[in-house]
Amino acid sequence: MTVDPLATNLNEKFRIYVQAYNPGELEAFADLLWQLNAKSILVVGHSNTTSQLVNLLIKQQKYKDLDDSVYNKIFIIRLKGKKITDEIIEY
Repeated sequence: MTVDPLATNLNEKFRIYVQAYNPGELEAFADLLWQLNAKSILVVGHSNTTSQLVNLLIKQQKYKDLDDSVYNKIFIIRLKGKKITDEIIEY
């Protein structure tokens, strides 16, 4: 099971920008996401890089690494002015 079907569906249905990332360049990818000036960012996947990317985006060490068996989390980061909020949806 991968997030590809979800990403494809979101892209086709809502024209949402979907981008895979190099796990070795998380800081650069977080910077790229900030430059998009998006109102919301979804981070979907599994493994330790998912929570690490979210932590970079929210600028705090809030989330621990995900276990390799965890595939049911969608992280949502919302940006309103300079305020950053985050939440997790489990499916």
